[in-house]
Amino acid sequence: MMIWIYRVLTKLLKPLITYHMGKRLKKGKEHPERIQERFGIINKPRPEGFLIWLHAASVGEALSSLPLIKRLQQDFPEACFLLTTGTISSAQIMHQHMNERCFHQFIPIDLPDAVQRFLNHWQPDLVLWIESDLWPNILDGIKKRGIKAFLINARLSDRSFKIWRYFKFFAQPLLSVFYHIYAQSVDQASRFEYLGAKRVSVLGNLKFSAPPLACNSEGLQKFRESVANRKVFLAASTHAGEEEAAIKAHLILKKYFSNILTLIAPRHPHRADSIEGLINQNGLTVTKRTNKPLPSVETDIFICDTLGEMGLFYQVAPVVFLGGSLVPIGGHNVIEPAHFDCVILHGPNGQNFQETTDRFVSAQAMIMVHSAEEIAAQYKLLIENPEIHERISKAAQQIALSHDMALETLVSDLSKEIRLHAY
Repeated sequence: MMIWIYRVLTKLLKPLITYHMGKRLKKGKEHPERIQERFGIINKPRPEGFLIWLHAASVGEALSSLPLIKRLQQDFPEACFLLTTGTISSAQIMHQHMNERCFHQFIPIDLPDAVQRFLNHWQPDLVLWIESDLWPNILDGIKKRGIKAFLINARLSDRSFKIWRYFKFFAQPLLSVFYHIYAQSVDQASRFEYLGAKRVSVLGNLKFSAPPLACNSEGLQKFRESVANRKVFLAASTHAGEEEAAIKAHLILKKYFSNILTLIAPRHPHRADSIEGLINQNGLTVTKRTNKPLPSVETDIFICDTLGEMGLFYQVAPVVFLGGSLVPIGGHNVIEPAHFDCVILHGPNGQNFQETTDRFVSAQAMIMVHSAEEIAAQYKLLIENPEIHERISKAAQQIALSHDMALETLVSDLSKEIRLHAY
């Protein structure tokens, strides 16, 4: 009943939703040459054979799917893979990982006609939904077509869970679409079970199986040469309020390291201009990556306002502050910087990846900070005591590279389903 009401409402709201998508397009939040994909209009033919559709909302989830796709491609070389995401940044980053049997499309907006066009065209044989991103019309379309679907690496943020628990009567039929739900942790499994999911098991986090972020070796060499004689500090995936802390930390550190260079990589690169204004207000020299690819000797702060280059920036900075953690965002994936030879500084907000951050803290594999002053103090400590830096960075790398059975278990289970339906 609730699905029917939702479907009627989305039909009635189609003009408003279409207008909203137009505003997103003008703001650069939708791809101008691929906006039709969001309405289920496809210009790419469906390949012959068994098609596995994976959906990941954004960059982190999409990256966590790559090891799974690679393994399944090895075991089933004739299968094809359709990966959908909802953001331009994820599409740009995924582009470099696609091939003739694995391709990317934007997820259609949750309008009945857009969903119908999408499903009629692609006709997937198996659906793998990553983390959550539950869209009622899409899930209802999957169920009506009898397509077997799995929710993998399943998690609900604190905010999402608080909302869904008030709509438990609506969540249960959505979750029933999934033949099995593989949760990241015991706590996450209990959340899905509370909302009415029947077949739930704890698998672990697939992000432990994700490969280190890619990096162009020539670009890395040039960047290293440009900062060869300087101390480097990186504030990564920052949000509003955290750039101010990075600037303040830079001003403190400049008293001890006159040649220090701070890199700021905002989570949303479109904020680069406003960040540049903050830096100018503090009397510092600023350079943006999009304007000049390398910092000059005069550059105090370098804004990394490009996409798909975090692997480079993590490799040039011995100490990294991971954003989304000083402000109430919930933190970001600590596994990504942990692959590299850097020490991670993390604020008190880490609920989006609570189990992972707890694991790092208990292993003394990162340092908790609460202010710009603490960021500066910890940076100074680590630079002046390389043995402490090495101990903490190696502990983080050990966690990131530790063998996790999540991928192996999932591949084993999915392989049975693929063989059952495709062979």
